[in-house]
Amino acid sequence: MRQENLPDYYEILGVSRDASPEDIKKAYRNIGRDLHPDVNDAEDAEERMKAASQAYSVLGDEERRRQYDRLSSGEAQSPPDIADFFRRNFGFDFNPFSHMNISFQQQRLSNSDIEAVIQMTLPEMLHGKPGVTFSYQRTRFCQSCNGVGGEGVPCDSCGGRGYVDQGVRFGCNKCSGTGMLVNNLCQSCGGRSVVPEQVQFLVDIPPGINMMPLSLTERGNHEMPSQPAGNLIVKPRVTLPGNITVIHGCNVQMDVSIDPVLFSIGGAIGVTDPFGEDVEVTIPRRADYGHFIRFENRGLPAVFMREEPRGFLTLRFIPLPPSDLSPDQEAILMEYARSRGLIEAGVFVDERETNEMDVEGGVTPDADGEEGKCQDGEDRGGQ
Repeated sequence: MRQENLPDYYEILGVSRDASPEDIKKAYRNIGRDLHPDVNDAEDAEERMKAASQAYSVLGDEERRRQYDRLSSGEAQSPPDIADFFRRNFGFDFNPFSHMNISFQQQRLSNSDIEAVIQMTLPEMLHGKPGVTFSYQRTRFCQSCNGVGGEGVPCDSCGGRGYVDQGVRFGCNKCSGTGMLVNNLCQSCGGRSVVPEQVQFLVDIPPGINMMPLSLTERGNHEMPSQPAGNLIVKPRVTLPGNITVIHGCNVQMDVSIDPVLFSIGGAIGVTDPFGEDVEVTIPRRADYGHFIRFENRGLPAVFMREEPRGFLTLRFIPLPPSDLSPDQEAILMEYARSRGLIEAGVFVDERETNEMDVEGGVTPDADGEEGKCQDGEDRGGQ
């Protein structure tokens, strides 16, 4: 007699029963590539990969495949303890519901979670965000039929237990593990046993949440009335300006543009950090471009849901030539340039004259002032 509760390993790998060893290996590799975490973030990807690995461990071995084929086709009699048979011959415990599905015990013991994304700023991740409104739709058991789907009677195949005992417990196929058979469908849910429910509530995001997800108990789906609702998993996200980088979760780096003169003569300046706090820093004389100054305990929280201790705040100083020089300031710079031998005395290139210059091999603006065209007419992207 064919063992109906056996998993169909050929179906799991998507091959025919007469597939060659090469075809089986190729199918398994394709599944592994398609279900890799880097390309597949589906919730059941991990379970499907486990099922495929289990199937390949049997079908990829000639002797194991022969035993499996005899057992699944009914050629060999099903052993009294099929779980022990799998353990001794295939090297793993047998669970007919562990592949491509959730087991019937799991289906009956837990409600599912819901994930939500909340946009936050760096100061909010440090100090918290009170009064956040969450509005979303969840699945809830139908209260008209109490999640049964209609007028239910105990399953005559399993006696209402949801499983049958054949030396090892198997989920009942007739009632799909629920233990009940539905006669007249519920008018409220159409026999689906669940209905959508719109939920809205306020919650205070605590200080120190940083990038860590926050679990709100029993705010998720509630498909089964006998068990608590699932959780709402809140995932913080922050859009950073181009000059701010978060490193290793709690260390923050910020690029600060300053006048190039400060790199030579030094000086004290005030900076507003990414958290809105004012910091006074001193640039040393003859500092290198890209000079770093690091502050301890001024980054993001290093411990979940605590404002302290915090990571590092690193300020990196980038030279930015001023674009609003007055004529007197330009004259001072010209005198300085002449004293350093950077330009010839008396030679001054006015910005307005550069449009009329013809520099061999250089880039000249067109009539509209647009750059990017070389003199030979070829577009080189401003190179």
